[in-house]
Amino acid sequence: MMRTYNEITMQCSADTAFQFAKQVESWPELLSHYRSVTFRQGDSSKNNGLVEMAAVRPFNRLRWPVRWTSQMEVNESRRLVKYLHVRGVTRGMEVEWRLEREDASQDNSVIVSIVHRWRQPPFGRRLAAGIIGRLFVHAIAQRTLQGLKRHAEHAELLAISDRKVRLAEHTEVNEYREPIENSEWTKEASTLYGQH
Repeated sequence: MMRTYNEITMQCSADTAFQFAKQVESWPELLSHYRSVTFRQGDSSKNNGLVEMAAVRPFNRLRWPVRWTSQMEVNESRRLVKYLHVRGVTRGMEVEWRLEREDASQDNSVIVSIVHRWRQPPFGRRLAAGIIGRLFVHAIAQRTLQGLKRHAEHAELLAISDRKVRLAEHTEVNEYREPIENSEWTKEASTLYGQH
């Protein structure tokens, strides 16, 4: 059996990280090593179905193209994304993305892990583990995690900034509206112009 394991810690909520992990159709826009992601069957809005992915594995100047088709299954409640490769060189490979909070008491740090298992590779086990597993599967998965980490953490910072701006605007409105409405100037103006 061939097995690879990748892990990264993202400084964002588990919900933010999960959105990036499951919305695979956006990966070519976010990740330079993904060429295309297309749903062939199923509902792309729920990200369940048969999905074809194409990426490249950079080796210095050479960009080695890879392609595979997987049955994708998203489990929202457990924050799991599973794949079964059904076409391509890696046919039969099982993939599991798992998201877990680093600290159960806080929702600002999440560990994202990817496990690839290939029980019956059609090649020799050494070839599968040494070349395909290490040089392709593990390397592409690590680049994917690093890229999604950048985007998820950036999205989290933008969301926090947006919440702070909205909170500041709300506080500013409440701080200034009431004093102006009840000020001596307001009372005097309404008396002068006949508004009560």
